[in-house]
Amino acid sequence: MPELDILLFELKYIKKGDASEKTIQDALLKATEQVKEYGAAKEFSGKKITAWAIVFAAEKCVERVNVPLMSH
Repeated sequence: MPELDILLFELKYIKKGDASEKTIQDALLKATEQVKEYGAAKEFSGKKITAWAIVFAAEKCVERVNVPLMSH
């Protein structure tokens, strides 16, 4: 059976009233840092990983980035 690729997502939620450009960018930075930490786990060594950092303000996705991970 072929091995599946690994998908990592880090989601951040901001209340609609708190969603300023600064809080959105801060949440995106934190999500990006966290997903990079997850991707560095030894369990993922040698595996193909696709990682995303995603920020929601209320029900709307306001930021999403594909996070490049270093192979190890």
